[in-house]
Order: sequence, then structure tokens, then C-alpha cells
Amino acid sequence: IVIPFSNDKPPQGENLKIAFSPITDNPDPLNLRSVEMEHNGVLLRGMEISGLKDEKKIYKRFIASWQRACIVGAHIYFGPEMLGSEEMYKQNNDDLEFIVSIGDAAMRMGLRPPLLTVMPSLWRNGLNTSLLAYQDGHILGKQKKNIPFVSASEGFIEALKIEEIREFTIIHLPGLYRIAVLLCAEFLPQADCDSVDMLCHDLGVNLIIVPSYSEGEQDFMNSLPSVRPYGTNVVWGDCCGAVKFKPRIIGGCAIAGTDYVGRMGSVCQCNNECKEGWGCLFTVCLPLVPQMDKPDSMCIDAAIEHILYPI
Repeated sequence: IVIPFSNDKPPQGENLKIAFSPITDNPDPLNLRSVEMEHNGVLLRGMEISGLKDEKKIYKRFIASWQRACIVGAHIYFGPEMLGSEEMYKQNNDDLEFIVSIGDAAMRMGLRPPLLTVMPSLWRNGLNTSLLAYQDGHILGKQKKNIPFVSASEGFIEALKIEEIREFTIIHLPGLYRIAVLLCAEFLPQADCDSVDMLCHDLGVNLIIVPSYSEGEQDFMNSLPSVRPYGTNVVWGDCCGAVKFKPRIIGGCAIAGTDYVGRMGSVCQCNNECKEGWGCLFTVCLPLVPQMDKPDSMCIDAAIEHILYPI
């Protein structure tokens, strides 16, 4: 999908700004249901998600973080995996009513909605899917999760319906970035999954957005540098509620053309807690034109910023 940067293009020397919010630190935000399922010929305990326990609070915090992304001039906004709700996903033809509504409100305040919003994915009927919306709320495409989460410690597997044909939506900002979204486990090295190689090597993707809901933060940190050989940037964001122990990494990024791998937790200003009446947003600034210089040629001290704000 080709979308224009046009009037949104920053002056020369500025960056592509990506915003992410963990949304909640609730350690138990999901309604789970255990089911029996077969995976690769083996009978396993599957886990389905039937909704959010505190949907209204998550809904409110998502809107607050999205509006803050508008205020700071983010070009892309994304939230964690699996925190989407039916209310957020209501559609009117090819428009996402939720983004149309909050986008209209933002523009009345003189703000510019992000060019691209990657919605927190919605788990429904065995599918874990994120909608990708343009700044006016038009649905550009969707991204399904193709690789289920497996908890070896608790002995269950995400009860995804695995489809034979994998489909990917690629967002193209002409002359700048080709963007793909991989939900959680699909970004990690998998014996039966070649999504990263296919997207980066074969299709020229140079920015991967990775929304996750996972306790295994170190697995993602270990995988961030793996896209360096392709000249691809990656920004990963996790939900604070998914991680049991502090300090949390929360998310991170790897910037192509440099040896930089950053952790969102390293700039955290909230002591890893969602305090009542406050929200948070992380921003990652990428070069407007992907780096082609030596690894130490870019100043990356301010690549990640954490913003706290009243809600």
C-alpha cells in the first residue's frame, strides 16, 4: 500500500517519529479460556482470549496515548498486541470508526493524526489481527499473526487458526520506508518461519514494527540486531502488564547502518508503574533517509524518549 508523505514530510535533517504506548501495567488484563487443540499432530492445551477485563480503562488509556502521539508529531503510532477491543474495531465500510472519531477531534484541536496507526491487535475466533489505518481512519490493510505464542513454563499454546497461506501488508512511503508489521512471536527466530528473511530480503522492507504481549523480553532484545544484514530498522513494543518482573525492558529498537540497539526501559520515567491519572508514551526517532554510513557516524543518544502526561 503506497501512502504519500507529502505535507507531512519533516524539514530536511529531521526524523521519522514512531510512537508506542504500553497502555497498561495490569498483570492480568485478558480473559482467557483453555481449550484442547492439535498443533503439528500433537494434542496440546490451547489458550483463547475472549476479551479484556478492564476494557473501559484500556480504551481510555489508548485514546490518551494516541492523542499524545498527535501532540508530539508522531508519524506512526502503535500499541501492544491483543489489547484491541470490539469497540475499537467497529467499521463503516472501509473506515475504522474509532480512528475517524478521535482523528476528527484531534484535527479540531489543530493537531495532525499519525500517518499510520497500527491498532492493538484483536483476538477473535482463533485469529489475532491488527488493523492498519491511515490518518483519516481509512483501513489500509490488516496483519494477522501467523505464529502462535508458546509458553513452555506453563504448558500451553495460543489457540490460533494457522492458515496455509500467509499474507502481509506492506506500507510504502515512497523514497523513504517500506514498512511491515510482525505480531510478537513471528519476529523471533522460528524453525518453521521465514517471515523476516522473506520481507527484508525478497520484498525490500526496511522498517519492521513489532507489537507484542510477552514475558520473554530478552528474546526480542536478542533478535533486534538480526535485521542488520538487511539494512532494516526495527521498533518493538511490549505491554508492561505482560512482564512479571522489574525493571522491564518494555520495548526497543535497532537502527540500520549503526550498531545501536536501544531499550525503552533504559529511559523509563515512571518507575515501571502506571500511576492513576497519568499516561506514558515512548517515541523512537529514525533517520528520514536510512543510514548508509559507518556504525559510529550517527548520534543516537536521543533515539528513544519517554513522555509522561496527565490523563
